[in-house]
Amino acid sequence: MWLPCSAEHVPWTLPDRPWAVRQRWLDLSFLHWRVEAAVLRERLPEGVNLDLHEGQAWIGVVPFRMDAVRPRGLPAVPGLSRFPELNLRTYVVRDGRPGVLFFSLDTPSRLTVEVGRRRFCVPYRAATQELQARDGGTWFRSEREELEWEGLVRPVGDQLVVEPGSVEHFLTERYCFYSARPDGTLLRADVLHPPWPVQLAEAELRVNRLLDGFGVADPLRPDLCHASRGVQVVGWTPESLG
Repeated sequence: MWLPCSAEHVPWTLPDRPWAVRQRWLDLSFLHWRVEAAVLRERLPEGVNLDLHEGQAWIGVVPFRMDAVRPRGLPAVPGLSRFPELNLRTYVVRDGRPGVLFFSLDTPSRLTVEVGRRRFCVPYRAATQELQARDGGTWFRSEREELEWEGLVRPVGDQLVVEPGSVEHFLTERYCFYSARPDGTLLRADVLHPPWPVQLAEAELRVNRLLDGFGVADPLRPDLCHASRGVQVVGWTPESLG
């Protein structure tokens, strides 16, 4: 079974069944804001706990490009397997497994919206988006009923050495995500990719409506900003946690 890397860095045993989907995540920006834990806890499904770093809760916005997306056993399809995506997420833990919880995932790929909502029970939404290399960085624009996000993220400096215990490790090194079925059943889906290659970055944001209602004082000025050239990924279908 082909894998993008060994699983030695994943702190639990990955499923022994075949993975379901293969893809690349490219040209990523990781933008994070400190937020009151109580604001996030009231939005979590039952069965997961909010994960904190040194007592602090975080919310993240991650614009990037999906590439070479295809189910196991099938080739990538031109026009269907490459598209931008914009995620709003926070960090949770269940049974000692730290993971990601998505509040929204926006993309122009209607097929991804349908499959993501039905098969993975994550809140995908259709949006009009553009992603371009510009001024030494990555410019991203996303619009649904109105403009939700527009900004440029530019890497600065060398690649970081991401040490366990660091805030960079806490925010990026997560190998599962949690979601819930409409009946409230909690799900967990595992992913495998190499450790993230990340750099510090600077952001020039013009619009950010994604954080409306989260009590963030300045949604145009992230507290932390990182960039990554990307990784190859495989993912498993979710398992029910009861």
